[in-house]
Amino acid sequence: LKWLQSGDVFTLISEIEGLPCSLIEAMSTGLTPVVSGIPAHTQIVENEVEGVVTELGNQDSIARGLLRALNDPAARGRMGAASRRRMLAQFSTSKVVDRYETLFAECTAAPEPEAIERLG
Repeated sequence: LKWLQSGDVFTLISEIEGLPCSLIEAMSTGLTPVVSGIPAHTQIVENEVEGVVTELGNQDSIARGLLRALNDPAARGRMGAASRRRMLAQFSTSKVVDRYETLFAECTAAPEPEAIERLG
């Protein structure tokens, strides 16, 4: 956590991701992310809102994204604050626990009588 908090930006320019935990962790500290434009990233980062989305595999786009975040402290601060708010709203411990509890309740619930009749 201390290493993340000491940075100005977080970069994740991978081609393939599932749920990018490292991105979630960085955003939760208020870092401004510079990410590649893949679905796993763009579901979490809206360009110029929570961070900067760059073109996948395009070194010029990545460089422009990094310079955008590094050279504009006001925008970086705004996007970093928005990152943290979004992560707290979506991935805080209480939110994740609530989602798991809902999932477990749905998985262990008795089937509806109508569903049983349809199987019959």
